[in-house]
Amino acid sequence: MAKKKKNYLKGRVRVVLAGVGAVAVLALVLHLCYRSHTGKDQWTKGKEKEFYLNDYNDAHLRAAQKHGIEPIRSREGMDFSSIKGLEKISDCDLYAVDNLTHSVPYLTHNARLLLERIGQDFQDSLAARGARKYKVIVTSCLRTLDDVENLTKVNQNASPWSAHCYATTFDLAHARYIDLPSDGKPISYAEMKKVLGNVLKELRKRRWCYALIEERQSCYHITSRR
Repeated sequence: MAKKKKNYLKGRVRVVLAGVGAVAVLALVLHLCYRSHTGKDQWTKGKEKEFYLNDYNDAHLRAAQKHGIEPIRSREGMDFSSIKGLEKISDCDLYAVDNLTHSVPYLTHNARLLLERIGQDFQDSLAARGARKYKVIVTSCLRTLDDVENLTKVNQNASPWSAHCYATTFDLAHARYIDLPSDGKPISYAEMKKVLGNVLKELRKRRWCYALIEERQSCYHITSRR
């Protein structure tokens, strides 16, 4: 009788532990889903708050499909300037366009305005700190479907379902910037990364964009929400 009771209690304990484990797993899954859809910031401790922008690909893709162009299969024979809704971007006082290898320098009108706003707010933030003047560097813009397929072969972070295909999305380097002739104190690239991150955080609060920090590619991945 005592042995049966002991086995019964052991069985009940196993059931309870299994239930607790299932609840813990469910809580973790719900938490990850919440972060995926809300882009909640992760904050680290330090002298100055540093955060990681975590709007994942599903959020970027939904906005891109809503506000962007139809994806383009290939660059071959394509006159991008003739496509309705596309505007070419080039070096200016607010940003520089990098040597693009897997994309072309075109964005939707609202994405271009967002890029200009980011560049202006970044320089204004530096000026408020008494720092020298810099401009951000665009490292990726519109990609064709062929561009995405080729990129996934060499970049494990590249998604086969890319918001870049809709011209609403661009990447900005966070580890390098263009120094402009100006007065002011020098500022490190690490500090400018935080300044640019804060600019994106504020614009995201106002529903201008989604943003994701990509450490391996040393860039901010940004999609217009307009």
